[in-house]
Amino acid sequence: MRRMDTEGRRLRLAAIFLGFLFIAVALGSGSIASAHQGGKAIPKVNISVAPHAAGPLTLAISARITDADSGTPVEGASVNFEAMMTDPHEMWTLPTPMTETAEPGVYSAIIKFSMAAEWKFIVRVDGANVQPATAEYKYRITFQGAEADPLAQGVTSTAGVQTPTRAQVKVAGSLGSGDVFPIASLAIHSLSAIVWVGLTVLLVFAASDDKSRRIGEDFREELLEKGSRWRGVAVAAGVVLVLTGIYNTIVIAPFKIAPTPDAMSNAMKVPFGGTYLAILGSKIVLMALLVVINRIPAKDPVHSARFALKADAVLLPLLLVAVVALRYVHVLSHVAQSVA
Repeated sequence: MRRMDTEGRRLRLAAIFLGFLFIAVALGSGSIASAHQGGKAIPKVNISVAPHAAGPLTLAISARITDADSGTPVEGASVNFEAMMTDPHEMWTLPTPMTETAEPGVYSAIIKFSMAAEWKFIVRVDGANVQPATAEYKYRITFQGAEADPLAQGVTSTAGVQTPTRAQVKVAGSLGSGDVFPIASLAIHSLSAIVWVGLTVLLVFAASDDKSRRIGEDFREELLEKGSRWRGVAVAAGVVLVLTGIYNTIVIAPFKIAPTPDAMSNAMKVPFGGTYLAILGSKIVLMALLVVINRIPAKDPVHSARFALKADAVLLPLLLVAVVALRYVHVLSHVAQSVA
């Protein structure tokens, strides 16, 4: 009896195991059948990018599309390319159809981009014989071409594609989340500049007014008192001015700015890049001169303050001209890159 019970238990365990195995196989085959419902292929997209002779911002883009399971090239698909600029700010391009080449499963397009920047390339696949799919790849476009994400691998064939297509910029009706910090930084930078310049001139003027003919003696002493709140606000505004200026230079510039030889070399190749850097350098020099000249020494403060006022009358208008010129050349650089 014990032997029969043991054998019965073994049979039941074997039956349970086979049942679970059958369910697993059924579920697996069901998912595969569902994935290939209607005989549609599951696309696997590999992309490659190469510089094109038409210009530094023109790239030959190829996408090899194969079935993810069988590896068979996918032919007759509808393939569209679009891109999103992620740095220095966000910008989308409209979809551009990619042309099927003579090589099975390879689709190509030659795209002229609006500017050198960090981009995210997007390939969308659809069609009667393939399931809809999207593939994304990150690229940094420079005036030497593109630097690929090392994870993106593919082919470089562009057979059958001759004429470059300009990437049409998509004009959005609202600002994106990526625009919040740049806008806030520009606003804070402008406000801190007004506060710093205003208080600096006021403090220097107070130091020059030794007989208190223009301002009250009490207010003058309060302004010039070491550790006064006015001096504290001026110093805080100056610190904020410098920090937001650094942020704006790095993030909001029309091209990548970094203190490296390669970055400077690339900037000089950007339209108006040399002019932009020259004006930016002039602005920094003028700011440094204002800081140095308006530091009134304890010895002979009246004479030093009066000299600072005269210097401010020259430096501040020059600084205003540099600020306006920098913004103007910023716009010119964007326009020149987009229409070059």
